[in-house]
Amino acid sequence: MSRRLVLTTLLALGALPAGALAGPIEVPPDAVKVAPDQFYGPWKDDRKNYYHRSYYFKVTPTDKEYQHHEVIFFKKARDHYYYWNRDASKFWGRGLVASVGEREERFQLLPRDRHAGGLKDIDFDSQPVGAPPLLSELAGGAPLPPPPAFPKGAARLKLPPDKPLEPLGLSPGDEVPKP
Repeated sequence: MSRRLVLTTLLALGALPAGALAGPIEVPPDAVKVAPDQFYGPWKDDRKNYYHRSYYFKVTPTDKEYQHHEVIFFKKARDHYYYWNRDASKFWGRGLVASVGEREERFQLLPRDRHAGGLKDIDFDSQPVGAPPLLSELAGGAPLPPPPAFPKGAARLKLPPDKPLEPLGLSPGDEVPKP
């Protein structure tokens, strides 16, 4: 049996995710570098109730491929950036917009068993607010001890450097165009 036939059969049976044959993820040239091995794509407005952008990261500097998740910024709830795992179709955390650029950005990382496909299924109020997670935690690795004890090269998630209002030519307080 050929490799192509086996892979096609596994895809059809749902044994492999649809992106399994897509190949390595490449960071697009218009992505903004926010830290070594962390990039954000441009904000997009698909005329929905939110803006979104791609978030690319390597769990460790030696990784060959980037992880690809999404950041969602809701037009009516402008306090947080919500992080979405594209492969699992679940939200896994949120960052406080007002903390971007501060010495200590603020983030709420959900435990794996609390990841959910809809925000109505998440009780963020019961989650602690702290520093953004280490990238190793995003890939399911065990949390590392706090600095300076964590290994050289371990990095924390960096929040987006700009709000979606800026790329879309709007100023804070401007009325967001209705779809």
